[in-house]
Amino acid sequence: MKKVFSYILTFFVVLSLVTVVSVTQAADSMTGTWRVNVQDPPDPRAAILTFILQQEGEQIVGTLHGPYGEKKVKGKIQGTDFELKYFSVINITYKGKVESNKISGTVDFENVGLRSFKGEKQ
Repeated sequence: MKKVFSYILTFFVVLSLVTVVSVTQAADSMTGTWRVNVQDPPDPRAAILTFILQQEGEQIVGTLHGPYGEKKVKGKIQGTDFELKYFSVINITYKGKVESNKISGTVDFENVGLRSFKGEKQ
């Protein structure tokens, strides 16, 4: 009887852990609308952008809405680290971390340099 109780208790502990991990992963999903603020961008019009993203597994696709219209975005996420890329006259790459409804990191404007960014899910 003691063994059965031990197995049942173990089952519920594992089930609880799986539920917590699932909820945490869902909270850190890149799917959604993100408002991003780029610090000191090469073009001041590109300081505030909106990403609309869809995450499936480790793959991210979506669109960027900014001063130069709509751009296709592709990327990936591993754990909390993500990378997003698009082309707008030059190649632009965002690398950062996602924590719940916030993102931050650096953006590489090809041949212009790195800038920092912060964003929040809307």
